[in-house]
Amino acid sequence: KDAIAACEKEIEFETYATGMATEDLSAENKVAYFTAQLPTLTPTERNVFEQYLAGKSSKEIMETLAIKENTLKYHNRNIYSKLGVSSRKQLLELAALSRTSAGQDDPAHS
Repeated sequence: KDAIAACEKEIEFETYATGMATEDLSAENKVAYFTAQLPTLTPTERNVFEQYLAGKSSKEIMETLAIKENTLKYHNRNIYSKLGVSSRKQLLELAALSRTSAGQDDPAHS
C-alpha cells in the first residue's frame, strides 16, 4: 500500500510539474513543487520574490529596483510560471506553507 501511495504521489507531482490539473493537487505537492522551483529564478526574479516576502507593494518594488510597471509584470509572469502559481496571494500562501513545512523562517533562502 505504501508503494502504491508513493507512486500516486509521484504521478500527482509529475502532473503538477507539467502544468496539468494543478487545482487538484494536494497542498503538500504544491509546496514541494514550489520549493523545488525556487532555484530556477533568475537573480532579478529572486530579488522581486524576496521583496514580496518582505511585504513590499508593487509600487515600492518598482521604486527599489528602478523598474517600470511593465517590467515588474514581466518578472511576475516569469515567477508565477516557474513556481506554479497564478497570483501574488497564492505566491505568498505557498511561501508561508513552504516555510512551515520546512521549519524555516524564509523560503527565499532555502
